[in-house]
Amino acid sequence: MYEELIRLAESHRPPLSLQYIVRFGLQKFLEHNEGKQLRLDLSQ
Repeated sequence: MYEELIRLAESHRPPLSLQYIVRFGLQKFLEHNEGKQLRLDLSQ
């Protein structure tokens, strides 16, 4: 996953920081799941 995040950050013009990409993704995840119980597969 780390390599994919780096690739994504570097593919933007101008390049984005890894911190920005992670914060953006986390913000979208929290918005999408606001007030919902998460279904997590913990068997992995």
